[in-house]
Amino acid sequence: YGNLVSRTLSMIVQNFDGVIPDAALTTELTSDITTAIEAVGRGLETQDFTAAVQATSALIAATDGYLTANAPWKLAKDPEQRERLATVLRTAAKSIRMVTALLHPVLPYVTARVWEQLGLGSIERAAETGELRDLTQGGFATNTKLGTLAPIFPRAEKELITRMNDAE
Repeated sequence: YGNLVSRTLSMIVQNFDGVIPDAALTTELTSDITTAIEAVGRGLETQDFTAAVQATSALIAATDGYLTANAPWKLAKDPEQRERLATVLRTAAKSIRMVTALLHPVLPYVTARVWEQLGLGSIERAAETGELRDLTQGGFATNTKLGTLAPIFPRAEKELITRMNDAE
């Protein structure tokens, strides 16, 4: 999740000045998103949080596979592919928005940071207004500017890891 967010949002900053491109969305991830939304809904209703997280993890993997298959880092090198690059990055950002909403019940602090990085403001406010309940609507307004990017899972210092291993 952290790597996917970092790669996608960094490419948006590098290629679109930190503004989520206003491009057509592809339908390539639609069935993966629908499957994840339905599975998470069932998992939360039955309190099967493992199933909910696994469904979300499958969407993360599908989105990562989508990026690998479309190689936006290669598209970025070809000015004639700018429209395709915009579509790939907007589609990946949409999927990250969905993943973030789906993970919010189990990772509230991490998802709050990602929501802000996506330029969507407060995820708590989105939850209060019902935006997180209806994931088929909404998304990104035209010219949505990303927030400040930062690692969502900062790396532990090497010295800390060594001390923890020694303590075991």
